[in-house]
Amino acid sequence: MRGIKFRAWDAKEKQMLEVNHLFNLDNEQPIEVWTNYYEGGYRFNPDKSELMQYTGLKDMYGRDIYEGDVVEFEVSLIRIKAEVKYSRSQFIVNMNSVMSRSLGAYSVKVIGNKFQNLELLEEQK
Repeated sequence: MRGIKFRAWDAKEKQMLEVNHLFNLDNEQPIEVWTNYYEGGYRFNPDKSELMQYTGLKDMYGRDIYEGDVVEFEVSLIRIKAEVKYSRSQFIVNMNSVMSRSLGAYSVKVIGNKFQNLELLEEQK
């Protein structure tokens, strides 16, 4: 069974954070996201950030792959760069505007993420 982990992009501080705890005491309040919870913590507003789940997969170098990562892989001798997304109960990569495939079908390399390396996705257009 895969571990359930999250990370979050804090848009205000422009930094990627490893999430240690998620709290939601009732459905009327937004989820509280904490990092370094046991060291005094860092709490931030999930409305101004994006929470990303670990896919349960690792890239060709053993690095964890999360939603929002930009990965590189090869299809029919063509190098493709794509964002990892969650859709229809699976993690996918979009190879072009029409075709998407399950992330687990490829040997991929994480080369960045959509927040800190947006230029990687713009190159594909």
